Amino acid sequence: MIENTLWTELFRPKTLDGYIGNEFLINKVKQYIETQDVPHLLFYNTHPGVGKTTLVKIIANALDADVLYINASDENSVDVVRDKIKSFASTMGFSKWKIIICDEFDFFTINGQAALRNIMESFSNTTRFLITCNFVEKLLPAIRSRCQEFEIHPPDKKSVAIRLKKILDDSNIKYELKDLVHIIDTAYPDIRKVINIAQHCTINNQLTINKDEKIRLSYMDDVLTELKSAGCEVINLGFCCSGNCHALARKLQHRFRRRTSTCNDADPE
Repeated sequence: MIENTLWTELFRPKTLDGYIGNEFLINKVKQYIETQDVPHLLFYNTHPGVGKTTLVKIIANALDADVLYINASDENSVDVVRDKIKSFASTMGFSKWKIIICDEFDFFTINGQAALRNIMESFSNTTRFLITCNFVEKLLPAIRSRCQEFEIHPPDKKSVAIRLKKILDDSNIKYELKDLVHIIDTAYPDIRKVINIAQHCTINNQLTINKDEKIRLSYMDDVLTELKSAGCEVINLGFCCSGNCHALARKLQHRFRRRTSTCNDADPE
């Protein structure tokens, strides 16, 4: 088997021992695993990369179960429910449970969600749904009421720093602590992005954030800061509702060009 070279997958926790944060939830999950009995679960948080998918995979792998994985970003219709999910739930299995992971479930169509309600009840003796989403308000109340809901809270920066340091140490990567701080301050609470940036900045077993990279990361911080100061309330949706955004974009573009120009003047190479 070829080893995955993406750090986000290579160092994804496989058991609860490697999962950081959310102590109360983890204690509940331990109970589910010990009894080999899990309810329908719904994990949500508006931030990406905080551990929702990782946790449902840990649960599924720890149970005596056949597992079906659905990513609703590309499989989200009524046909998926009828042809794939119902077919899996209704056939004879070889394990105690059938686990259906519905990842990014807020992409699921309303009709698809409506069709799923009856399946969750009809096959509840043998089948459990593990659902993740960013925006829980996009789910039908009937789906939410059939699940135990848990908000996944990002681990604190110290815990993320300890995990990143362990990844680098285990990979024999040389680094400076100030660079780890810079990466975490830039990408937090997205742990996946933290790890991706670290791999991106590693060359020949040395983590180095060069001058251009620091400018780019700092520029992204400025974008969020300026948008928040302008009263934008929907930054997490990927667009801004403020009428001042075009002016802010020009302001930030000018600032970015000025920093780049200053950097180039200071470093002829």
